[in-house]
Amino acid sequence: MQIAVCLLAPLVIWAIFKELFTEWKTILIAVLCVGSGLAMFFYMPIASDFNPPMNWGYPRTWEGFKHAVTRGQYQKLEPAWNDPVQFFKQEAMFVKILINQFTLPILMLSLIPLLFLKRMNRENRRLLAIIFVSFYFLSFIIVILNPAHDIQS
Repeated sequence: MQIAVCLLAPLVIWAIFKELFTEWKTILIAVLCVGSGLAMFFYMPIASDFNPPMNWGYPRTWEGFKHAVTRGQYQKLEPAWNDPVQFFKQEAMFVKILINQFTLPILMLSLIPLLFLKRMNRENRRLLAIIFVSFYFLSFIIVILNPAHDIQS
């Protein structure tokens, strides 16, 4: 009964709000993209029935599934802001590794789109700005949430 309600709910919503869902192709593509991203989590309980190594957290029960999805078997993330000295050491290490891996010619290649900034239309400039801002803030968040090293190492 619950599965039938879950499957029929979108049809009922569509029947009530037909004029809101005129862009159904875009919505379908978005749902497929989200579904493909979540496919691993849907696969976990199925694989747990047939493949014993997949039984981390026993995902075929609801509690085990929550345990596996919420990373219950791992150490919780601790922000690096608790120790500013450690945070700036990590920042310095990140810059050092970045310089070693991305040499000056590669850096110059990455700046080529900025030379054409004036020629880009408004939409492309906006997209480029969104990419730069997203990269900056996501990199910053990853650095802040860097978990402590394993005690055994």
